[in-house]
Amino acid sequence: MRVRVSTRRLCFDGTYVRFKLYTPEDGKVLRRCAFVCSPLGDAESWDSLSRILASQGCLCLAFELPGFGHTPVGAPQDNMTRASILWGVLDEVDISRGEDSSKWHLVTHGSGCHVALEMARTQPDSVLSRVFISPVTHRFGYNRRSYSLGKLRVKLYTKVYGFCEKHPSYFFNKIARLYGTDLPSERLDKLSREFFRDGRMESLVRLFEKGYWLHNKSLGIENPLMLIWGKSDPFGQRPDELLMRSINDVEVHYISAAHMSMETMPQEISEYLKGWFDFVEGRMKTPAKKK
Repeated sequence: MRVRVSTRRLCFDGTYVRFKLYTPEDGKVLRRCAFVCSPLGDAESWDSLSRILASQGCLCLAFELPGFGHTPVGAPQDNMTRASILWGVLDEVDISRGEDSSKWHLVTHGSGCHVALEMARTQPDSVLSRVFISPVTHRFGYNRRSYSLGKLRVKLYTKVYGFCEKHPSYFFNKIARLYGTDLPSERLDKLSREFFRDGRMESLVRLFEKGYWLHNKSLGIENPLMLIWGKSDPFGQRPDELLMRSINDVEVHYISAAHMSMETMPQEISEYLKGWFDFVEGRMKTPAKKK
């Protein structure tokens, strides 16, 4: 099945959001999936995966977090505001298609997983399931001690960012570790331009200060959850223990990938997602075998 792809921009209270919409060409939508990238990626990080799923009847929407990717810097970074903005985008998509509010599978990556936790808290009835790919939720925690450690990490990451900006080869080596492979020069140049544009560091600082903090009920939402981890992820394979304890039944998979597996292994990820979606929607009795 062929796929129609469009790039769109919307503005909510002065905050612009860029996203790509992937629609099955025959118009028959079996399910809906919203992808949210981390600050390290952009909407194109989900391109191959979205095309595969859309060819199977899934309406796919790939977000860029406000303030990152191609969106203007200076956007709010607290999760309540970001969740509200992203729900606004999904509502606009439903309206543009002449449909009532739909239920979505939320697939998020890295620190973007915090947004999905808040989205599920604020509109749990609109969420069919959540999938976290290499979530970075344990780096900054939920108590005073971890907050202090988080402030130290902000200073450390700020210095690393400045060093990468002055030494591009160091940045390219870091990207290769995150992807687990060397990227084509065109893709690498694009990521570099996005990452080092004016004002990007300020967006990162605001993210570190606010984007890792959640409402105390965010971890108690019982929407089905699947975690996918890369075995060679440089951020480590340790799931957030608080997250794992807070949800009764979590499906966990480990794959032979690094941090950006949705971009480097779209076919394998798509197979996990299709099996998971079928399971959550009652189309199959058991999810894919755990690895």
